[in-house]
Amino acid sequence: MAVLMETAQVVEKECYYPVTSGEVVTRALGRLYESGVVRGEELPPLPKLSMESVGAVQESARAHLALLTTLPGQRYGALELVDKALALFCGTLDEYSRYESAEDMARIDRLAAIPGTSGIGITVQQKEGDFFCYPYPEGTASAAGVSPGDMLVTIDGKPVSDRTLASVVGQIRGVPGTQVNLRLKKATGRSQMLTVTRDLGGAPPLVKVERDAGGLLVRVRRFDEGVSARLAELLRQQEGSSPQTLTLDLRGNGGGQITEAVGVANVFMDEGALVVTNVERGMAPVQMRTTAKPLVKPFQISILQDEGTASASEVVIAALFAALPDKVSSQGAKTYGKGILQEEIRLKSGGRLTLTVGRMFSPAGLCWDGTGLAPSLSNGGKIYSPKAISMESGVAKPRPVIKLVE
Repeated sequence: MAVLMETAQVVEKECYYPVTSGEVVTRALGRLYESGVVRGEELPPLPKLSMESVGAVQESARAHLALLTTLPGQRYGALELVDKALALFCGTLDEYSRYESAEDMARIDRLAAIPGTSGIGITVQQKEGDFFCYPYPEGTASAAGVSPGDMLVTIDGKPVSDRTLASVVGQIRGVPGTQVNLRLKKATGRSQMLTVTRDLGGAPPLVKVERDAGGLLVRVRRFDEGVSARLAELLRQQEGSSPQTLTLDLRGNGGGQITEAVGVANVFMDEGALVVTNVERGMAPVQMRTTAKPLVKPFQISILQDEGTASASEVVIAALFAALPDKVSSQGAKTYGKGILQEEIRLKSGGRLTLTVGRMFSPAGLCWDGTGLAPSLSNGGKIYSPKAISMESGVAKPRPVIKLVE
């Protein structure tokens, strides 16, 4: 019961969408019924707790869970029902919010603590309960035949359905040089089993700068801490500070820290330029701008993107198009379309809540969430969908949570 109420109150306080703690509990219990986790000919009616006080919500939820655990044929105890209810509830908020139980997190933490593990050069995204693969260019997964957008079905023969994203990623990782077997569903609908060897010598660098025939090639795999500083360091090592052309490869880059995205944009954009505006519930919009002079000023910037280019990567693309419209072009496929801010919250129970807490808007005043950014070279120079959310829309100004009855 404690984890149910803690999660409900965190959602009420932090979530981008206005949801009371009572509504969290009501919807979570309702999803147990809808999903078939609990079933029977005479299920007790669901309590309606949306506008109740915290104390009333807690007492009603405790009584209702006690009833559910005594149903004929019920296999789960109260804590297991709560874990399942919260995981199901998060899916009603949006496709990105997730709940991982204390048991899940203990398993994830054990995997993370194993020294010397490596992956296969891949980003995994979860969408509507399914997992999709986006390999890094020239990585081991790409070389083995994994294509952007392949749906992951099994890992070493074990189905990934009803798994958490973190546990799926953890199972893919392992001892460098060992193999992992992935069953994938291709875009054509056919199923294929691929054996991929985990990266030797650990994961490849997150950022890489190379000379090519036209100038510089910059690859950024993720926007983890220190990436922008590392990119600046690598660029300073190159002869000449202003190459004629620069190719920025963001294929397979699923995002990372928004501050690092701003830092990478600052490498190319003038001081004080707007990179992104963050909108959270009940707060004034927060503008994130560059804070230093640009390190390089190429004559032309060509961006490489694919369906795995998401979140912080999309921030950089949109910012560069706004700041350098005559110098920037993009090619490849439409990006993933993730324009939301998320926060990972470790709960007292040991579980973890990954919660959507805001939306991101480009300097053009548009949010690409759900629509992605089109490659400009094949879209008449435009990158935004007509369905992109405007910062002036009601969606961009979420309502406050109505105060609970005390």
